[in-house]
Amino acid sequence: MIDKHVKFLKNSDGFIFLIDTFGLPEVHKRLSTKYNMPPFMPFDTIYGGFTTKLKEYPGVKDKPFAFVFAKIDAQLVVRATDFNRFQANSAFLHNEYFDRDDVENVHMGMTSILTAMGHKQLLRNLEDYYTDYKLFGVSALGGMPASNGTISDVEPFRVMDPIVWILDRLNFPIKTKPE
Repeated sequence: MIDKHVKFLKNSDGFIFLIDTFGLPEVHKRLSTKYNMPPFMPFDTIYGGFTTKLKEYPGVKDKPFAFVFAKIDAQLVVRATDFNRFQANSAFLHNEYFDRDDVENVHMGMTSILTAMGHKQLLRNLEDYYTDYKLFGVSALGGMPASNGTISDVEPFRVMDPIVWILDRLNFPIKTKPE
């Protein structure tokens, strides 16, 4: 089944791999106590199948890969840690320049979250296999819906980061943070 969805890989210059944060066991387990959660589909299963298939396409692993954890606002609810780095929106949107340091800080923040959740093997796999990748955390809504499923204000954050990072890696002319 995955064959028909990945045949484009050899012709692509960069990739955004969107990951449902609810596919991380710790997040799903904690949110299930508060919300009516969909069935659990482990991220490791999806990632493993994708990476196995990717090995059929030499050179693809050297292209820019943005591993994007969606619904990062669920992380904000689940863990009582300061995630201001995620809630602050992209410098690209506010300052009209791309900030490589900001992207690195978000990458390190996501690395810390995954390490704290026990996903060290996943991080090792990414490091061992992909030569040009970053981890991102984004939110399409900007917050968790109320228990009745409604959300009062939609304020997405960090959704542009992966796209702008890939464009920068591909040497598109993007204004960067002044030194």
